[in-house]
Amino acid sequence: MPPMLPCPICGTEVKTDSFKEVYVSPYNNQEYKRYECPNCDVHWWEPLKIIPEFYESEVIWYCIAFHEGVGTRLGEYHKAFFKHFPPSVRGKLLDVGCGDGRFLKHAKEQGFEVWGIDFDKKSVENVKRNLGIDTVFAMSLEEFYEYAKEKNLKFDVITFFEVLEHQDKPMEFLEMVKGLLKEGGYIAGSVPNRERIFAEVVRKYDSYRLSSSPLFKIFKVFPRKGFEFFWL
Repeated sequence: MPPMLPCPICGTEVKTDSFKEVYVSPYNNQEYKRYECPNCDVHWWEPLKIIPEFYESEVIWYCIAFHEGVGTRLGEYHKAFFKHFPPSVRGKLLDVGCGDGRFLKHAKEQGFEVWGIDFDKKSVENVKRNLGIDTVFAMSLEEFYEYAKEKNLKFDVITFFEVLEHQDKPMEFLEMVKGLLKEGGYIAGSVPNRERIFAEVVRKYDSYRLSSSPLFKIFKVFPRKGFEFFWL
């Protein structure tokens, strides 16, 4: 009998030879195998591991834009946040995976006290230099979680746009987010739609292929970690 692999969300085991697709990354020649969970419909890639160095590379298109400071347009998920988020709620906001800081800039203009973290040291340096935001850190969520505990930091709002699908341990990621959130605080995030029109084209270049991310239905994850949610 072949070895088994656990689903990264619900833990249901699948056979290692039950993969649906094989993909070889052009960036590191790594072979990835796509699995589907029969229980919760998660799709994920093995090996399921974040590679931080990719985010500082000069081969991924949006990382180049971050490093050169040319990406200033808000994503649709950012626009949805500002359109629908309660205007009465302000305070400390942490953006996980802040990139070039475009969201932090707009959030600051809307009255938030902004904080950000990102793997990419070059992007973080650009945020500090170009936007004058000092509360951004080149570290993982795990590292920031320990830093925040030492400083007794809690946040009113935590955002993670197009970030959750990059995590090799998504449930632990949500546990840490919950630990950083004030009682009654808000989270906002987005994940790619694997059934979108250009999925077959984009996935060969997007970094979530490199980080072998799970693409999953977000509503199945959050209630299990004690979050209530609404759609933006």
